[in-house]
Amino acid sequence: MDFTSSNKIEIAKLALDGLYERQRAIAANVVNVNTPNYQRKDVVFEDKLNEIINKEELKNEIKQANSMLVKNQNYLPIDRLLKETNGDDVKAFLQEDNYSQFEVETLMDMSKYDSESDNNVILEKEMMDMTEAAMRYNILSTLQGRNFSGLQSVIKGE
Repeated sequence: MDFTSSNKIEIAKLALDGLYERQRAIAANVVNVNTPNYQRKDVVFEDKLNEIINKEELKNEIKQANSMLVKNQNYLPIDRLLKETNGDDVKAFLQEDNYSQFEVETLMDMSKYDSESDNNVILEKEMMDMTEAAMRYNILSTLQGRNFSGLQSVIKGE
């Protein structure tokens, strides 16, 4: 996939959204470190993002295979290809907007409460999680910035 790919840009956006929500949940945990009966929050999105990536890669493989048929003069019109492969399913799959299905899930951590703080927030763990999420966010946003700079150079003809 090249650096101008809209799939890559959209996937990075979803990952940044997920990391942003994780930072918000961690911040809420830190703020409530001394709140009695508070249950820490955790954010999960990686499995859903991987599922979207896998579906998009499969779509690209199908499209590439179809374009290879065109180059080899063995082109099957898309209607015929769809009929031969139980077309409704393939057509629906190819037209499906996987990105709109992305959801960041905020879960309540049901682990045991600490008897001293009367909640399940461990400040040291939250700070490590916050640092990790911030680093991932910074790396991803830096890479996206470089991709856009490269694209801008191509557009300007530099």
